[in-house]
Amino acid sequence: MIVKYHDLLEKLWGWDRLLPKATSVSLSVYITYLEEYHRRNVHAVTTDTSISALAETCLSNEKQLVSELKLWVTREQEPSLMIQRSIILSCLIQEHARSVVHTADKSSFSDVSGAALLCIDKEAGLRCELLRRGADPIDDYLINQGRVIRSCALSLMNCTSVYSSAAMLGIAKEAEMMCMWMLKNNKPVDFYDDPIPHEIQDTHIVRSGTLNFMVSILEKSSAEHKIDKEEPASRSGPRGDGYGIAVDGAANTTRGSMEEEGFWEKLWGWERLVPLCSYVKWSDYGRYLEEYYKHNANEFVAAAAAKNPQNTNTTDMGAAVAKFCLKMEEELLRCSLDDASTIIESSLIKDRALKICGTRDIPSIVAFVCI
Repeated sequence: MIVKYHDLLEKLWGWDRLLPKATSVSLSVYITYLEEYHRRNVHAVTTDTSISALAETCLSNEKQLVSELKLWVTREQEPSLMIQRSIILSCLIQEHARSVVHTADKSSFSDVSGAALLCIDKEAGLRCELLRRGADPIDDYLINQGRVIRSCALSLMNCTSVYSSAAMLGIAKEAEMMCMWMLKNNKPVDFYDDPIPHEIQDTHIVRSGTLNFMVSILEKSSAEHKIDKEEPASRSGPRGDGYGIAVDGAANTTRGSMEEEGFWEKLWGWERLVPLCSYVKWSDYGRYLEEYYKHNANEFVAAAAAKNPQNTNTTDMGAAVAKFCLKMEEELLRCSLDDASTIIESSLIKDRALKICGTRDIPSIVAFVCI
């Protein structure tokens, strides 16, 4: 209950490190504490730096992290789903960081966005440091926890609550503290085998408790996701497919040389996709994928949209697919038994699903059919 008494807290713990929520503390009391913590520490993303600088640093660290992961795969010759998930997450983070860099009006980004970028950046730095010191990118606890934290921070990027910003600021400080300790002592953090100072031991408690709180914010936010209206929002006009090709005319686009030869159609057909083989050039496979897309995209999306019983009369494929996707995500969450990774990924998916409502951006709609 120390978080309730700010004067006592300042003497016994201070305002530099975050205290995780204890079960005996009510949510309202803890949120009041987080708001004060944010007030005292938000300078890290306001006066100490800029949102552009945070995004640039985040991009640099993410690229370094992907390089470290690829080095591990090359050395071990063992690609895995965990490594692929890490690379996919990094691509999503880089996409958002680039959007921040290229946005002219930086005032549109809140302190929460800055805190999320700082948190992601410090976690990426921690992960790189652990990898350089021999940590296993598949089984190491801190690396796996860091991936979940980075996913959660990305999901909270557009959150408006001050307390979510405070939580990410607190976790960023813990990651930086562990990095500094590893650099000073020239060895990785190991909570189970090596004797380490109490302040480093405490990072395990702070990070775990704060991550649980961040996931609970996402759960609440996820429950509020819904489609209230369907507005047209296409990248290439009201009937574009996202690449400047009209939906109605996409199937009639000039066919490539592969179809003229009838090679794939005779041996395999166009219904099932042929995976990329190591001896096939990427340029050749790219042309094959373009042809596969033209054969399947519109029919595939239309069939999926028709499966939504609440939208049998709608011509808005984007809204129909988005609503069906949201429904399936809710079903998945009911079956997930509060799995943090599933909750975070579902929040990211729901946020993006809402953005395709009212669009005929076929590539985006296909992605949500897949999801």
